Parts: sequence; structure tokens; C-alpha cells
Amino acid sequence: TSPLWLRPTGRVKGFPRLVPGFSKHATKVVKQRSGFVDLATLPKLSSESAKALAAREDGGPAVFALHLDGLVSLDADVAIALAGFRGELWLGGLTLLSPEAARGLAAHKGDSIFLNGLRTLSDEAAKALASHRGSGLSLDGLQSLSPSVARALAQYKGNQLGLDGVRTLSDEAATVLLMRHTGWLTLNGLTSLSPTAARVFAQSKRFLRFGGLTTLSLKAAQALAMHRGIVELGVKELDAEAAA
Repeated sequence: TSPLWLRPTGRVKGFPRLVPGFSKHATKVVKQRSGFVDLATLPKLSSESAKALAAREDGGPAVFALHLDGLVSLDADVAIALAGFRGELWLGGLTLLSPEAARGLAAHKGDSIFLNGLRTLSDEAAKALASHRGSGLSLDGLQSLSPSVARALAQYKGNQLGLDGVRTLSDEAATVLLMRHTGWLTLNGLTSLSPTAARVFAQSKRFLRFGGLTTLSLKAAQALAMHRGIVELGVKELDAEAAA
């Protein structure tokens, strides 16, 4: 389905004033149209407009996405309003997320939430996001994962947890991350994997994706060979001993 472009233009500041009667129009759009709404250039959003965009009745379009990658901050009341949206939420412009806003987003019961602009995540915000009721959570902007944040995210019950920006993962973080998370796990940013971490991952039965791995030691390969699920590797070269 072709997207609906609602890009704000002109010199008027304040989203509700950009288009007369926008809240009413947005509600009608989300209820009746399939596809996605792109508001990626919008720098601010009021709670009133967020509620209008999130409005949707049963029987509405099965697939819908709301792109708000232009938002650089998110108040708790706006997060709570957006949580009522049943499709995908794209919030890639956020580099920081308060625990209050995270708790608001956690009530989202739709598809995935994409927060790929976050570079850091507090323990409290991670705990809040782990209670997200939707199908997936993408945090591909995080480049490192502390054991405490990993422990919090391990509680996530969604189908997929994306951590493709993580470059290195300590053995402790790998261990706690796999303690409880049972869905798909993507770590395509990892370029190496220790034998200890490989043994930890091998104990799970979930789908694992390590598309960024460029090398794999013999011990790590032997450990991953014990995995009973699907493992995708990005290794381009593997010596005969490790492949055996």
C-alpha cells in the first residue's frame, strides 16, 4: 500500500496548527487507511495530536506504521498517547529516553517499536522497555550493553529483540541476556564472540543472528555447534578445523 505523506511544511510552528482540524483528520486517516504515515520531519508532537494519530478501531488496517523519526525528545504524556497505536512505531530521532517516557511506551500493544537512535539506556529505562507488550523491540543504536541493562532486557517477552549496534559483549552480559529472553535475538554488530559467550548462546534454542561476525575461533565454533536452533553467521572465512 502506498504511504500517506503528512510532512509538515510552511513556517507555522506547533503541529496542531499546521493543518486546521488535523487531529480529527489524523484520526480518520489511521482508522480507514492502510500503509504508513510518514512524519519524519516533525520535530515536536503534542499529546493531543499523538492521541489522534494513535486512534484506531477494531477492524482497521492490519498493517500500519507511524514514522516519527524527527522527534528529538519525548514527553511522558506523548509516549502514553502513542502507546495506543497498534502498528509499528518508529522513533529513531530519540537519542535519550527518560524512564517515564519508557514506561509510557511500554504500554504499546501493537507491532514493534524502533528506537534505533538511542546511544545509551539507563537501567530504569531498560526495565521499563522490557515490559513492552508489542511484538518486537529494536535498539540497534546501542553500541555496548552493560550487565545490568542486559539483565533488564532479558525480561523482554516480545518475539524479537534487536541489538545490532552492539559491537562487543562481555561474557557476563551474554549470560544474563539469555537468562530469560526467549524470542529472536539479533546481534549483527558483533565482530567477535568469545568461547564462553558462544557456550552461553549455544544453550538456548532461539533464533540467533550474528551477521557481523568476521572471525570465529575453533572453540567458539565448537560451542555454537551445540546450539539446537537456527544460527546465522556472517563469517566469510572458516578454517577446516573450525568447520569440521
